[in-house]
Amino acid sequence: STLKRRAMAQDFGQELWIVLGAVLALLLIILVGLTVWTIIKTGLKKIWDRTFVDHFLAGRSLNGLVFGGSLVASMFSGTSFLGVPAEAYSTGFSAWRWLGTSTFIIIVYLSYAPRLHWLSCVRGYDSIGAYTRDRFGIQVQYRDALHWAVTCVQIVPS
Repeated sequence: STLKRRAMAQDFGQELWIVLGAVLALLLIILVGLTVWTIIKTGLKKIWDRTFVDHFLAGRSLNGLVFGGSLVASMFSGTSFLGVPAEAYSTGFSAWRWLGTSTFIIIVYLSYAPRLHWLSCVRGYDSIGAYTRDRFGIQVQYRDALHWAVTCVQIVPS
């Protein structure tokens, strides 16, 4: 009976991998199809002529509510779906602290966003890296990466 259960579990595992592979293949086909359709519909030249700002900042045309919602969704999606349930499972339901932390982070966003938006419009920042390069006078790109690495080493352990 134990041998039979193991055989059933092994068969289920093989079936699961087959289904997973089929789903991933279908997603890949859809993605390639959408890419080809977009190239045909808009033309390859238009796609390659887009700038960094057009692509990542939507041509600076987003209003504050849409941009803020996108920012919060981007930040909390990974935390909410992976980190909080994992912590709640491993340590009990002590993950309530994330609610306060999330609220505090949103308050900080709302406090700094108007100033950073104004600076972005005046000085043409397109990323946080552009702000730090301007703020700290970093002229060479590898120094920018070094600055971020040193900052992360100082912040992460705490």
